[in-house]
Amino acid sequence: MPFGHELWDQWREVEEYAGNGIQFLDKLTEFIRKRSEIEAEYSQRLGKLAKSYKDELSKKVSNDRISFTKAIQSRWFFFFL
Repeated sequence: MPFGHELWDQWREVEEYAGNGIQFLDKLTEFIRKRSEIEAEYSQRLGKLAKSYKDELSKKVSNDRISFTKAIQSRWFFFFL
């Protein structure tokens, strides 16, 4: 709807049109706020999950390195080469 000289007597329609736009923006703002809360919670939980597996994996790798080092230091390692 173009606004101009044609609408000088249509102020109620213009006001309703603007009000509908404001209601839409209010709903959109609420949607974006709720979505951002959900995404923030999701990222925190995903970070905790990744950290738990990272800690578990780093312990396993550390134990594997110790085992490999012990195998190298033992004479049996060279027997299998």
